Amino acid sequence: MSTVGENGWPYMQHRGGPQGFLKVLSDDTLGFADFKGNRQYISTGNVSNNGKAMLFLIDYPSQQRVKIWVEAQVLLREDAGEYLEALVPEGMENQVVSVFILKIQAYDWNCPKYITQRFTADEFVEQVLPHNREFLETYLAETKEELS
Repeated sequence: MSTVGENGWPYMQHRGGPQGFLKVLSDDTLGFADFKGNRQYISTGNVSNNGKAMLFLIDYPSQQRVKIWVEAQVLLREDAGEYLEALVPEGMENQVVSVFILKIQAYDWNCPKYITQRFTADEFVEQVLPHNREFLETYLAETKEELS
């Protein structure tokens, strides 16, 4: 997520959580719970000052990325009300500092040309391994034979 400081300079900060932490709240609104982290609160301060932010989201397995311009609002945990239930992943309730509510202003799909395809271990086992099972079985059999 990128925000703009009082000095007019951009600031980029990784925001993360468990898979699916960024939630769709309505047709034009996204949100996420903000967890305890480095205690710098730079993004929070920038959003509180001018509300402008941009998300840069990358789907490595599909080699796609999208830029989303948003008007952002930060609500402290005690002021987040109904958003807490919608945005806080199960078991992480005690780690939430605030929530970000993001009103979409525009978006643009970005060129996928140089996105390196990457997979988590679970994605690899689920999506890649089954398609290569015959190759791997043959390779392992040949390797085992060579080692014998």
